Amino acid sequence: MKELDDYKLIEMYLAGNNRAFEILYGRYRDRLFYFICRMLNYSRNEAEDIFQQVWIKAIDKMSALKADGSFYCYLQRIARNLIIDRARKFKRHGVHVTIDDENSVPVADRNAVEPYFELFEKEDEKLLAAAVAGLNPEQKRIWELRMQNYSFKEIAEMEKCSLNTALARMSYAKKNIKIYLGTHH
Repeated sequence: MKELDDYKLIEMYLAGNNRAFEILYGRYRDRLFYFICRMLNYSRNEAEDIFQQVWIKAIDKMSALKADGSFYCYLQRIARNLIIDRARKFKRHGVHVTIDDENSVPVADRNAVEPYFELFEKEDEKLLAAAVAGLNPEQKRIWELRMQNYSFKEIAEMEKCSLNTALARMSYAKKNIKIYLGTHH
């Protein structure tokens, strides 16, 4: 049963097979928890809370999932949204929160110059998606991997390029996204 793909396991779980969910959970537990920890600057208590919320939301929405994307990316998206919501909540109460380290996607600093900060604040994901779609394939791949919270070292290894090349591609991607947003905002 461990060799089954994620969506087959989801289908089995929805049909009442709890073992299928255990396999799915085991497949992503550690990776997802580490992703959340990195986004929260390794705050273990907060990460555990977000981690539980992610699985609760994922289970609630499982029946609506379509088998056309990565289940792990779906879990990451839920986690990222919960973390953004958390940062906004703290911000409303006057607490300054940053979620930023060299290996994570910063999401809570309103004054940042990166284009995706502004988009999260305005919840204008369609515009960002259009900007990313317009990138050349190398830049788009680096951007997507970075948004999945891979370090530049990991990206360079996956893309079989130097660290400097990965950094340069990300720099060009940011520049091109910023230009796109400037002309379409």
